[in-house]
Amino acid sequence: MLASAVVTIAAFVAVGSAAGGSSRSVLRLDWRSGTNAAFSTLECPKPDEHFRIVRNPTRTGRPVARFTVSERDRWVDGVVRCLDANYTTAETVGQTFFYGFSLYVPRPGLSNNLIWELHQPESLWSVRGCGLAPYALIVEDNEMRFRISTGNCVVGRGNVHRELNIPIPTLETYPRNRWIDFVIRISFSERDGSVDLWSRTVSQRWRTQPQVQRRHIPTLPYCSSCNVHNVKLYTEMGLYPGTSRYRGSDMIYLAGSHRGPTFQAVAPR
Repeated sequence: MLASAVVTIAAFVAVGSAAGGSSRSVLRLDWRSGTNAAFSTLECPKPDEHFRIVRNPTRTGRPVARFTVSERDRWVDGVVRCLDANYTTAETVGQTFFYGFSLYVPRPGLSNNLIWELHQPESLWSVRGCGLAPYALIVEDNEMRFRISTGNCVVGRGNVHRELNIPIPTLETYPRNRWIDFVIRISFSERDGSVDLWSRTVSQRWRTQPQVQRRHIPTLPYCSSCNVHNVKLYTEMGLYPGTSRYRGSDMIYLAGSHRGPTFQAVAPR
């Protein structure tokens, strides 16, 4: 690793340590046990068809999950999805976490889809205009992009901080049939937080600087007029086209999402 990269990442390791915890406090949402025990539930209309724990392709020699969706298979809300969810991750005000995960997209790629997200609780998503998950890795028009939708949610209009299609340099045309690694750092605040995102394909070095970086922004959603503050988020991953107009079929492999106090604790190796 380049010396400048070591300096940058070491700085973020220090930030993570200041937030509390150690590498032993990593929350591992994955399928290394060969089961789905790390998750609360599968939001899939036909789990036996849309979800499989497999060993090929593998990222680190451990089992991974394969998600598939098709236009015929709709969740209870009428929208196609197959997401593995842990409703108890509970990210909230004053915390700082790093998230590390890996994904593998087979040819011919993905149509417009959501892959990984931090979602807000019902106290917000049930409010008109406040249903958009605050963080998501998405595919839009054959590019991988990142979403931030945070801050005060004005009923019927949405959050005041909305960046719904942030480009990720080098993933404008994302690789197929290769593992892609991500690390995301979020300092959670309703007023003054920060976000960083790194990505790489397997065998590449981590970049010196984050490819996406935001400072002094609200990094949690809330609703002042509804008196909803200090919400706790939860984690989901898989495939979610997010529209009843979805047509076609998609497949992705995920090696799980790890949350911890430092870059080194969660970065896929």
